[in-house]
Amino acid sequence: MRVVFLGPPGAGKRDAGPHPSRAIRPRKISTGDLLRRNCTEQTELGRQAEGYMARGELVPDGLVIAMIERELRRLPTGFVMDGFPRNVVQAEALDALLARAGWPLDAAILFTADRPTLIARLASRWTNPGNGRTYNVLTNPPKVAGMTRRRRRADAAR
Repeated sequence: MRVVFLGPPGAGKRDAGPHPSRAIRPRKISTGDLLRRNCTEQTELGRQAEGYMARGELVPDGLVIAMIERELRRLPTGFVMDGFPRNVVQAEALDALLARAGWPLDAAILFTADRPTLIARLASRWTNPGNGRTYNVLTNPPKVAGMTRRRRRADAAR
């Protein structure tokens, strides 16, 4: 299965993706997660992207496309893509990448929400700097308020 989730930030793409407990497990490719991982691992592409991200700018299409291409080469099966493509240049690049691999796209799903909902969801989102997990106080809070999985394990070990 090869699926692309389209829509603005906060529309619910991340929450609708595959969950590890589901029987069919296509690999979830989140552009945001991919960018953060490349920066954390200090890959060449990650080092190039860091400056843009630190300034709050969009990472240029060429860098994002190169990360996606590298990730697609690592996939043993299908994927659900979240946050890519975000424009025509990226969509055309994805078409070319999939054509070279001989993989047709099975579906593209558009997520929408009204502006106040998007703003509320985005304003409630935060990322744990220790483990990179993303939470949302409205839709995906930690199981224990103010506590993350890593911190609970450390506290339990004491």
